[in-house]
Amino acid sequence: MVLGSNQWHCRELAKDNIDHVVLVHHPFEWLRDENAAKPSLMARMKLFLCGHTHAAGLTTINDVVSIRAGALNPGASENVPYTYNWIELHADNGVKPLKIEYFPRRWNPNNSINKFCPDDSNQRFNHNTQSVVDWVASNFRPDNIPLEKQGASESRVDSISQQRDLDAEARLLLLRPELFQAMRRLVALKDVGTKGTFGQLLRYFKNNTVFDEAKIEQMHECVQRLDKVMRGEKMSELELAWALEHIPEMVGHLSERKKNVV
Repeated sequence: MVLGSNQWHCRELAKDNIDHVVLVHHPFEWLRDENAAKPSLMARMKLFLCGHTHAAGLTTINDVVSIRAGALNPGASENVPYTYNWIELHADNGVKPLKIEYFPRRWNPNNSINKFCPDDSNQRFNHNTQSVVDWVASNFRPDNIPLEKQGASESRVDSISQQRDLDAEARLLLLRPELFQAMRRLVALKDVGTKGTFGQLLRYFKNNTVFDEAKIEQMHECVQRLDKVMRGEKMSELELAWALEHIPEMVGHLSERKKNVV
């Protein structure tokens, strides 16, 4: 039940322009060295695949997509369905962000043609593609470069918000890591851990009066809209338009603030 430092300190993990996928059997919470292994791997990987718990599903923590396997042979005492996942990864030489398509399947004894049917219980299930689609930006900092030396690309943020071949939700999924990193660059590692969360960063800004109350409230609203998209909640066109306008503005404001920090 120990992953071991040799695996998360692997030199290959520090290479630029690579989207890392971590595949393990046990999820982090089962490992004795979770507190050391998880932050290190979360700072590098884009996709985390694990099993053991038989609880199938997709979640996203900041910029990392986590997919848990179900089980084709759960124990007789387990109240879980027979499930499996089909996963497709799409990349375009770093020009576009890594695209993950997740096809969840669940046993349906009532279907006479195909016993394993698409599992549409996920809130983000797309009936047209029969999949759950998530987007992961492929331009995160290598772990060996200090955060304070990283610069946000405002032109990249603008191009994401105006990318018309993607729907509003997909553009917001791409903007989410941009906002997270823009916030993260203003916080020292000693104040919030290597990765941190949106909640920790918001608390830091509020407790340290880095911004006035109105700006904190706007930042909080941006994060709330992004969290809605991550959960697959339906938003009105007005809410989506607000987010696509104000999140790039917030990234630009944070980036400008970073330039002025001595």
